[in-house]
Amino acid sequence: MPSYSEMATKGMMANSSFGRGASRQAIAKYISGVLGKDCNNGALRRALTAGIASGLFEFGKTKSRFVATSAGKKAVAPKKK
Repeated sequence: MPSYSEMATKGMMANSSFGRGASRQAIAKYISGVLGKDCNNGALRRALTAGIASGLFEFGKTKSRFVATSAGKKAVAPKKK
């Protein structure tokens, strides 16, 4: 089962419109709809905060939007065999 930071990164990459970033609500909707998993909002907020601190995510156009950095995109990229 993927972690919330991995699921959030996938949600950001799918919903990041024109470089503005994806909102927490849009990421939660992606997790619930596309990935088919109930989204725990507290866990998602903690994952976003930890991702900002570790450099996997950064704020988008506003403080309520999030964008995956290149390091975050590499973390969810499929491993080459």
